[in-house]
Amino acid sequence: MTRKNLSIILCFALLISSFIQLSAQKTTQMDTVSLRLMARYYGDSAVLRWGFDKAFAWTEVDKVGFIIERVELDETNAPLSSAYQKVATVKSWRLDEFKTRAPRTDTMAMVAAQCLHGKSFSANVNGQNTTDDLKSAAANAENRFRYAQIAADFSPIAAEGLGWRWVDKYIKQNRKYIYRIHSPIDKSLFFRIDTTGFILPTNKVSDLETPQGFHIERGEHTATLIWQHTRDYTAYLIEKSEDGKTFRAATKTPYITFKDKKEFEVFYTDSLKENYKNYYYRVRGLNPFGEKSTWSEPQILRGRDLTPPPTPEFTKATIERVSLKVNLEWTTPFDALRTDLKGFHIAYAKDLDHPFLKITKTLLPVMVKQYSLTWNKSQNSGYYKVVAVDTAGNEAASHFKYVFLNDLDPPSKPVGLTGKIDTSGKVIISWAKPIETDVKGYVVQFANALNHPFVGRSKGIVEDTVFADSITLHTLTEKMYYRIAAVDLNENVSAFSDVLTLKKPDIIKPVPPNFKDYRATDSTIYLAWYPSSSSDAVKQRLYRKDTACNACPWEMIAEFDNSKNTFLDRPPTANLYAYAIEAQDDDGLYSLRNEPILLKCIDDRKLKATPKLSADFDEKTKSVILKWQFSTTPKINDFNINYILYRAIADAPLQQIKTIRGEILNFTDTKVILGTQYRYAIKAIADNERESKLSDAVQIKAK
Repeated sequence: MTRKNLSIILCFALLISSFIQLSAQKTTQMDTVSLRLMARYYGDSAVLRWGFDKAFAWTEVDKVGFIIERVELDETNAPLSSAYQKVATVKSWRLDEFKTRAPRTDTMAMVAAQCLHGKSFSANVNGQNTTDDLKSAAANAENRFRYAQIAADFSPIAAEGLGWRWVDKYIKQNRKYIYRIHSPIDKSLFFRIDTTGFILPTNKVSDLETPQGFHIERGEHTATLIWQHTRDYTAYLIEKSEDGKTFRAATKTPYITFKDKKEFEVFYTDSLKENYKNYYYRVRGLNPFGEKSTWSEPQILRGRDLTPPPTPEFTKATIERVSLKVNLEWTTPFDALRTDLKGFHIAYAKDLDHPFLKITKTLLPVMVKQYSLTWNKSQNSGYYKVVAVDTAGNEAASHFKYVFLNDLDPPSKPVGLTGKIDTSGKVIISWAKPIETDVKGYVVQFANALNHPFVGRSKGIVEDTVFADSITLHTLTEKMYYRIAAVDLNENVSAFSDVLTLKKPDIIKPVPPNFKDYRATDSTIYLAWYPSSSSDAVKQRLYRKDTACNACPWEMIAEFDNSKNTFLDRPPTANLYAYAIEAQDDDGLYSLRNEPILLKCIDDRKLKATPKLSADFDEKTKSVILKWQFSTTPKINDFNINYILYRAIADAPLQQIKTIRGEILNFTDTKVILGTQYRYAIKAIADNERESKLSDAVQIKAK
């Protein structure tokens, strides 16, 4: 192998030394080797490319190679065979095959041959043996496997020579092919290898997508290239140009990035010889099939100076009480005048929790080392910095200086308070902006009643003229009271504002009315109830629902004020009806409806006839024979008639013992005890629930 090729191997070793292990993997139990298959359609053929993830399995797998099977689907996705058909057995090349089949210019194929067949894998570069420096990594089976994977990604010939690539030339357009690949390794080995598959349609040749999101971030004499990585690519080619026309490789080898994620951002940093000069970059992807995507659109970068100028130092920061002038003085390091210093800004912040803002409209000249400004109440105290700026716009700020003037005058009383409480309990109050410019904020107080003490509601100073609060509405008090006071930069506090009174929205439903009496006639329903006991109840609504109709809605039949407590209803039918009532308060809230009551008009049409009953004791059968007469036919107004028979011993209460169909007018009671006195009675009942009176009781003794 040539020195050039060894240099390539060494380069790749350095690329991946951050993630490979330098000792062969040892296993003590059955391990699983994951096999992954990819395929691409090229119009006249399909190329299969595969690999696996465990280096220790390479020797055994390479002995037997891989078996490729295929199922073809027609245009309707129906399989053309009932089982997978074996189409190829793929093995790696012998060393002599590499020599005859791989071009000498394909360095990746030569790397693959060395990984597969080389007895040693050490490198000698510039006359020095690097084996010790690499800690024998080049001779390690793990490293050979990783280098072979990289070579296969960069060179289709290397992939084919390693036995990890196969071309299927016997395919048809507008079909689908399901490929399956596995290795027939010895089952007695300490590991097993998965079977994997891939579905490949042959209706369209897929193009490689240009790397997306390509952009550049500028640094000090550096350019950081960033783009979106996908699993379509295993490496990238990066080119650089100084004129936007002639591009040259920015890296000696394809740029590889290693992460387990499917998608992430790739970063590559390049050095820039000069600032303020245009540089052009472009990038393209390389996939495991050895294919290259189109170049991205060139991105232009102009380097710039990011080194700040020397830092100035304050020597004086005071306020003159009589002239009301703020005087600032500073110095800069001696060599600052010989740098690219452009000038100075003065920055101010009222406290250290706020950003410093520039108060000079233009840059002060380089030779200026002092600055004065007129005092006003918005800046009577605060923090100042002097900021040096160079010609590249870099800034260097001095340490701050605190300047103040003792102010004992409080702000004026806040005015214009307004507010509102919504139905969730959220309170928003606002007020007018202050007249003074040195007001730094407000304190907010509240109370539940005017005769209660006001307490602080805001946590510290409220810097805005709007305050948001949250209260509970489930209390007996109906109003809340707020007031505020202004605080200036010297902690002077104003008088409190006038009290703002806010009414709470009513979210408590009124107490529902309750029925207390009802009466039914053959045509009316009389209802009486206790009205709602809530003081804010103003209306009542009475509802009715026909229970014979499940889909029928509740119907409001009356609405009246809260003083009404009776109603006479005339339902349209004799069906059973449900009645319910609810109350409404002055805020439009409705109570729950009371528990419905079920009522119907009373049908007082009784059966006017009464059965006549007679009884005899049959000594032969030792039973009581009952007979009766009813002066009407078995049907009255098309309603069926039945009879209910009652019996009692002596003077005990009568009890029902039998229901008898209307066409039967006798009954034999065999369940009697000799020597016992019995009483019998009977009544008629229609299937519309009308019934007759109970007949006169007849007495008889079982002899």
